[in-house]
Amino acid sequence: MRNFEKIYLVIRFQLSQSLKNKRVYLGFALGLAMILRTAFNYLAFTGEHSFCVAEPWLQNFMTIGGLTVLFLGYMITISDAPFVNESTILLIYRTGRKCWLVGIWLYLVVQWMMYCGLLMLAGSIPVITHSYINNIWGRRMTMATMQDDITAISVLGIYLPENMRFFEQLSPWKASVIATSLFMLYCLLLATIMFSINLLKQDRTGTAIAGVVYVLGFVLQGFSFISPYLLYGSLLANVCLDYHLSENIPIAFSYILFLILLVVSVCMSVKAVQKADLAIASGEMD
Repeated sequence: MRNFEKIYLVIRFQLSQSLKNKRVYLGFALGLAMILRTAFNYLAFTGEHSFCVAEPWLQNFMTIGGLTVLFLGYMITISDAPFVNESTILLIYRTGRKCWLVGIWLYLVVQWMMYCGLLMLAGSIPVITHSYINNIWGRRMTMATMQDDITAISVLGIYLPENMRFFEQLSPWKASVIATSLFMLYCLLLATIMFSINLLKQDRTGTAIAGVVYVLGFVLQGFSFISPYLLYGSLLANVCLDYHLSENIPIAFSYILFLILLVVSVCMSVKAVQKADLAIASGEMD
């Protein structure tokens, strides 16, 4: 069996297992609830004005609250990491540890794509008749920003940029691509950390550490009044597009930071697979 066939076998097996996992459906349901709430709130905010279809999606990535819910939804879908149990041992022996690990990496990516793909589709359905695909900001958003619409912020939870510079620097689709890609890197980084440490320790230590990393990011951005440089060390702040504009965190810095940390976490997962006793892990993780 060729390596790519072995990797495909691992991905297919993991996807079939996920269909039987209630936590996967719970994670999707949490994300859907957040997306639909945002979509209907945005419809109420815009009223009769039309807007770019990317605007409601972008709203979910502009605040820490929205990011947290979407992040938790994804992490719940992969909460079974490191995905080792009695039924997977034979698969690992058949494919080899290297191909199994590559398959798991790709499964994490595929699961993220399925998660966000479904959320994008679900979020676009309620607004499809009121929106357009042109890469132009809706009039209601720009007007509310100019007038500092407090009602939109306090009642509907709509994020409004601090000034018009936001609209000058970013188009709706460009902002959405940047926000979504940063969110992807953040999710895959913490997912890989969780997988590696859970496998190596043969318990849920990695899940706890991933939670600590999230909380640490929240704490650092909360204490940024002491020093604005604390935001640079907050992974959560590096995902939130608002901080890139209001606190002048370079977007390129966030990409470089996440890519470096992701490479380190991938190397850590390689070491974990080499050292882990998968037979014992299958019993411990059941």
